[in-house]
Amino acid sequence: MRQGVSIVIPVYRSEKTIGPLCEELSHLFQKNPQLGEHEIILVNDCSPDNVIAALNKIASADEHVRVLNLIRNFGQQNATLCGIRQAVFSRTVTMDDDGQHDPAAIPLLVKTLDQGRARIVYACPKEENRGIFRSWASKNVKLMLNHVLGVNGASSIASFRCFDTTLRDLFAEYRGHDVLIDALLAWGGQSVSVMVPLRERGAGSSNYTFKMLFSHAVNLITSFSITPLRIAGVAGIILTFAGILILLIVGIRFFMLGREVPGFALLIFTVIVFSGIQLLTLGICGEYIGRIYMRQMHRPQYIIASKGEEFSKNTQK
Repeated sequence: MRQGVSIVIPVYRSEKTIGPLCEELSHLFQKNPQLGEHEIILVNDCSPDNVIAALNKIASADEHVRVLNLIRNFGQQNATLCGIRQAVFSRTVTMDDDGQHDPAAIPLLVKTLDQGRARIVYACPKEENRGIFRSWASKNVKLMLNHVLGVNGASSIASFRCFDTTLRDLFAEYRGHDVLIDALLAWGGQSVSVMVPLRERGAGSSNYTFKMLFSHAVNLITSFSITPLRIAGVAGIILTFAGILILLIVGIRFFMLGREVPGFALLIFTVIVFSGIQLLTLGICGEYIGRIYMRQMHRPQYIIASKGEEFSKNTQK
């Protein structure tokens, strides 16, 4: 793979901001030749504004710009994945199209990545100016990444990131419609973060509504985890044990104390036991279905970070 940097930018409703951003990127690489070759991949996610004309103008003026127009709106995550799979250089940087991500931070991201401490480097904003609701929603989604998916350092995850392009080989076989780039990248190991300033939007407002944020959270849990199925199984176990406990209490009351069993207690016992058995059965079935589903994602079973010299010599022989 050629040494250099591929910049991937999903484009949606950014007719006024994408031009200035690409100019900044071009000037950045001119001033920082140590970054090597570069390309700017602009993925138009079927934007309803006149952004196509803006993208064509940018591409005609800069030979490093490549434009991809999707046939319909697939969402930011899918558009980003499309660009990542088209990258030709050894490092990939993803960023938003609204101008909030400062291109001046790219040399720092690349430098941190080249140090070899991790294969993913996130640009964590020093201060977020997204409003109380958006910040709260973002924080909770990151918590789910950490606890549900086991993504280390989820609190520092951002769409402004730099990573080793070869990481895409880990999810080359992934064909799920619901995509979460950070969950896919997490298959490749540890990540680190660096603090960078977050600028004001160049124009317009965020395209993320409450409905989109909620849908994103649901997709996060159901598309990359079988936790909901396991919750059903755990609930079944708890209810089953609760039913057995009530049965013991009822048995002691009837056989040892000689008291009649109240009809209400018997009804509650019956409902809890059968509900527990049903949920436990659902959990067992869900565990098998979940394992089939996880296999369909083609998640790598192991990852070789490097090979020792002796191993390489023996292989060549």
